Amino acid sequence: MKEVAATYETWERKGQPFSDDGAKYYIVVVNPKTGKEKTVRWYGEITPDYKHMLGFDNGYITVFHGINAANRDFFAASNARYAWFFGWYIVSTEEVPVLPQGVEAKQLWWRDDFKDAAARKQATEELIGAIYEE
Repeated sequence: MKEVAATYETWERKGQPFSDDGAKYYIVVVNPKTGKEKTVRWYGEITPDYKHMLGFDNGYITVFHGINAANRDFFAASNARYAWFFGWYIVSTEEVPVLPQGVEAKQLWWRDDFKDAAARKQATEELIGAIYEE
Protein backbone atom coordinates (compact mmCIF):
# COMPACT_ATOMS: atom_id res chain seq x y z
CA MET A 1 0.00 0.00 0.00
CA LYS A 2 1.31 3.44 -0.90
CA GLU A 3 1.60 5.96 1.94
CA VAL A 4 1.06 9.04 -0.27
CA ALA A 5 -0.27 9.56 -3.81
CA ALA A 6 2.18 8.47 -6.51
CA THR A 7 2.83 12.10 -7.46
CA TYR A 8 4.37 12.80 -4.05
CA GLU A 9 6.24 9.51 -3.39
CA THR A 10 9.69 10.87 -4.21
CA TRP A 11 9.21 14.29 -2.61
CA GLU A 12 10.93 15.06 0.67
CA ARG A 13 8.64 14.58 3.64
CA LYS A 14 8.83 17.02 6.51
CA GLY A 15 8.01 16.08 10.10
CA GLN A 16 5.67 13.32 11.12
CA PRO A 17 2.25 12.40 9.70
CA PHE A 18 -0.66 14.02 11.53
CA SER A 19 -4.41 13.72 11.73
CA ASP A 20 -7.01 16.44 11.20
CA ASP A 21 -10.76 15.70 11.42
CA GLY A 22 -10.11 11.99 10.92
CA ALA A 23 -8.05 12.40 7.74
CA LYS A 24 -4.30 11.81 7.76
CA TYR A 25 -1.74 14.16 6.23
CA TYR A 26 1.95 14.66 5.60
CA ILE A 27 3.83 17.83 4.70
CA VAL A 28 6.05 17.50 1.63
CA VAL A 29 8.58 19.97 0.22
CA VAL A 30 7.31 21.05 -3.20
CA ASN A 31 10.28 23.22 -4.12
CA PRO A 32 13.57 22.60 -2.28
CA LYS A 33 15.04 25.90 -3.52
CA THR A 34 12.26 28.08 -2.09
CA GLY A 35 11.23 25.72 0.71
CA LYS A 36 7.61 25.78 -0.48
CA GLU A 37 5.58 23.07 1.23
CA LYS A 38 2.30 21.32 0.58
CA THR A 39 0.06 19.24 2.82
CA VAL A 40 -0.92 15.96 1.16
CA ARG A 41 -3.08 13.01 2.20
CA TRP A 42 -1.25 10.16 3.87
CA TYR A 43 -2.59 6.64 3.76
CA GLY A 44 -0.38 5.01 6.38
CA GLU A 45 -1.42 4.17 9.92
CA ILE A 46 -1.39 6.79 12.67
CA THR A 47 -1.47 5.80 16.28
CA PRO A 48 -1.77 9.12 18.11
CA ASP A 49 -0.80 9.60 21.70
CA TYR A 50 -4.25 10.66 22.89
CA LYS A 51 -3.15 10.89 26.50
CA HIS A 52 -0.61 13.59 25.67
CA MET A 53 -2.71 15.29 22.95
CA LEU A 54 -5.58 15.80 25.38
CA GLY A 55 -3.38 17.04 28.24
CA PHE A 56 -3.36 14.02 30.57
CA ASP A 57 0.45 14.17 30.94
CA ASN A 58 0.19 13.77 34.73
CA GLY A 59 -2.69 11.30 34.42
CA TYR A 60 -5.62 13.72 34.72
CA ILE A 61 -7.15 16.95 33.46
CA THR A 62 -9.24 19.42 35.44
CA VAL A 63 -12.87 19.79 34.35
CA PHE A 64 -15.45 22.16 35.79
CA HIS A 65 -18.95 21.94 37.20
CA GLY A 66 -21.09 25.08 37.20
CA ILE A 67 -19.99 26.86 34.04
CA ASN A 68 -22.81 29.01 32.64
CA ALA A 69 -23.30 32.01 30.37
CA ALA A 70 -22.29 34.42 33.14
CA ASN A 71 -18.81 32.93 33.61
CA ARG A 72 -18.08 31.56 30.13
CA ASP A 73 -15.98 34.63 29.22
CA PHE A 74 -13.75 33.97 32.24
CA PHE A 75 -12.80 30.57 30.82
CA ALA A 76 -12.32 31.92 27.30
CA ALA A 77 -9.77 34.42 28.68
CA SER A 78 -8.03 31.90 30.95
CA ASN A 79 -5.53 29.12 30.24
CA ALA A 80 -8.43 26.69 29.79
CA ARG A 81 -9.08 24.79 26.57
CA TYR A 82 -12.47 23.83 25.19
CA ALA A 83 -13.56 20.52 23.69
CA TRP A 84 -17.14 19.43 23.13
CA PHE A 85 -16.51 16.21 25.09
CA PHE A 86 -14.94 17.89 28.20
CA GLY A 87 -16.34 21.40 28.07
CA TRP A 88 -13.75 23.86 29.42
CA TYR A 89 -10.76 22.06 30.92
CA ILE A 90 -7.17 22.64 32.01
CA VAL A 91 -4.38 20.23 31.20
CA SER A 92 -2.55 18.60 34.08
CA THR A 93 0.69 20.49 33.48
CA GLU A 94 -0.94 23.90 34.06
CA GLU A 95 -2.29 25.58 37.19
CA VAL A 96 -5.99 26.05 37.76
CA PRO A 97 -6.76 29.77 38.27
CA VAL A 98 -8.95 31.14 41.04
CA LEU A 99 -12.42 30.20 39.81
CA PRO A 100 -15.59 32.27 39.64
CA GLN A 101 -18.09 31.76 42.44
CA GLY A 102 -20.19 28.64 41.93
CA VAL A 103 -17.67 26.84 39.70
CA GLU A 104 -16.09 23.67 41.07
CA ALA A 105 -12.94 21.99 39.71
CA LYS A 106 -12.71 18.19 39.52
CA GLN A 107 -9.95 15.93 38.27
CA LEU A 108 -10.85 13.58 35.45
CA TRP A 109 -8.36 10.71 35.37
CA TRP A 110 -7.18 9.04 32.15
CA ARG A 111 -8.86 5.82 31.02
CA ASP A 112 -7.83 3.69 28.05
CA ASP A 113 -11.29 4.04 26.48
CA PHE A 114 -10.72 7.81 26.13
CA LYS A 115 -9.45 7.12 22.62
CA ASP A 116 -13.19 7.30 21.84
CA ALA A 117 -14.73 10.80 22.04
CA ALA A 118 -18.12 9.46 23.20
CA ALA A 119 -16.42 7.71 26.15
CA ARG A 120 -14.66 10.97 27.09
CA LYS A 121 -17.96 12.87 27.02
CA GLN A 122 -19.77 10.22 29.07
CA ALA A 123 -17.02 10.08 31.72
CA THR A 124 -17.01 13.88 31.99
CA GLU A 125 -20.78 14.03 32.39
CA GLU A 126 -20.67 11.27 35.03
CA LEU A 127 -18.12 13.31 37.00
CA ILE A 128 -19.57 16.82 36.73
CA GLY A 129 -23.09 16.48 35.35
CA ALA A 130 -23.98 18.77 32.47
CA ILE A 131 -20.92 20.28 30.76
CA TYR A 132 -22.67 23.62 30.38
CA GLU A 133 -25.48 24.97 32.54
CA GLU A 134 -28.11 27.41 31.36
